[in-house]
Amino acid sequence: MKKILAIVFAAIFCVACAVTAFAGEYTVGGDGNAVYDNAIGYVFDIQDINGTIEGEDATIVTSVDNLSKCGSWAIWLVAEEIGDTGVYKAVTDGAAMGGSSPSVTLEDNQIIIVVHSSSSNPNDAATYPNWEDKVACLAIKTGDCLVFDGINIDAGTCVNGTMTVVTQEDVDNGNIPETSVPEAESSEVVEESSEAVEESSEAEAESSATVEESKTESKAEASVEDPDVNTSDIETEDGGLGVWLWVIIGAAVVIVALVVVLVIKKK
Repeated sequence: MKKILAIVFAAIFCVACAVTAFAGEYTVGGDGNAVYDNAIGYVFDIQDINGTIEGEDATIVTSVDNLSKCGSWAIWLVAEEIGDTGVYKAVTDGAAMGGSSPSVTLEDNQIIIVVHSSSSNPNDAATYPNWEDKVACLAIKTGDCLVFDGINIDAGTCVNGTMTVVTQEDVDNGNIPETSVPEAESSEVVEESSEAVEESSEAEAESSATVEESKTESKAEASVEDPDVNTSDIETEDGGLGVWLWVIIGAAVVIVALVVVLVIKKK
């Protein structure tokens, strides 16, 4: 009987440890700040390429000159492209700037990831919604691989951009999320826009001439319609299995208990 109970408790302990490791959830310290053991599987929101850190956001920097727009209190790391795959590998750990912009040089195939939040405390989510991305970025380690979606680094475009952290093994086995790369703006579209502006200017000139000749007609007002700007809400990943973690553990306990009961009845 003692052997059976020992086996039961060992099984429950192993299941709990396995599920917890898979979940990759953060832990909260006595100061209220969260900490991730690793960032594998985490999905970051990226706002732009070579953008300005304005607070609770993230950008990808392709030159050291643009790093000056990122302040001095963000989390940063350097990554380089693996061959010509579009997948990048971290060559430094995620680290806090700590009040001064990092002194770093970039190779041709390297970029800098910059993530900012003013808090690491989950209780501050309403005020500082990017807290979890900040905490997860600090957990990125050298050798972790980064898969981008909605991001074209070469063209400098970012449309609902995300960055997912995976392992080198995932990359080698092709176990990475499907991605889309936004195209650069067409030169034809730019030309058409320029032609429209020229036509509008000509129309305004003709209208002014007509007013001067008649002196009885009111000035025609030219209206230029601004292009629509699409925006999207930024979703924050929950970072773990949450309630499902306890559901799985509970189910495992029930199954093991039933096995024990059946064994006892047979004896």
